[in-house]
Amino acid sequence: MKDLPAIELRLAPKEDRAELLRMYAEQTRILHGFDESVVPDQVLQSDWWQKPEDLYPYMIYRDGAPVGFCLVMGTRYVAAVGEEGDYLIWEMFVDEPYRGSGVAELAVREIVAGKPGRWSVQAMPKNGRAVGFWRRVTLKPPYDGIEGRNAAGFATFQFVAP
Repeated sequence: MKDLPAIELRLAPKEDRAELLRMYAEQTRILHGFDESVVPDQVLQSDWWQKPEDLYPYMIYRDGAPVGFCLVMGTRYVAAVGEEGDYLIWEMFVDEPYRGSGVAELAVREIVAGKPGRWSVQAMPKNGRAVGFWRRVTLKPPYDGIEGRNAAGFATFQFVAP
């Protein structure tokens, strides 16, 4: 594996919520380009800060500055959205200057290492970069996951974190 950059992960502190919301709106604009049913500039629901036992809004920092986020759902929310497993990566985003640098891969590895269990993530099939990323990260050791498609046609990746 290539050398990965140093990052820091934290559950989104109050002072960085505005930055997470900015990134989330940017993410929805990008996803709208792949699927017009995605509402651009969508607002992230406040539940992400009100349900700390079930929802984990991680911020990704590099050199002390926020560069991305990863929204993780716990078991109750995973079941509520019709998926199986212990955790679901609902959304992940890294600012453009940091894409392809290893920041996202390291963030996934660190988040998953802290939450052993059955994981899943979905990607829009037209978003080839995301599909390729999740293949690279989840289908090889240490996860050796499986890829499939759900009823909505999304690429799905399921894996177990030891």
